[in-house]
Amino acid sequence: MTRSQTYTPELREEAVKLVLTQGLTLEDAALRLTIPKGTLATG
Repeated sequence: MTRSQTYTPELREEAVKLVLTQGLTLEDAALRLTIPKGTLATG
């Protein structure tokens, strides 16, 4: 059984900044931060 990955509030904040200030899509922000894109959509 695998454990679900947890992400720091700082990482989540960085993802939000990428989307809002740089106009990236959720997918592009996830790629830059090397996290699954579904994490941003549901996180």
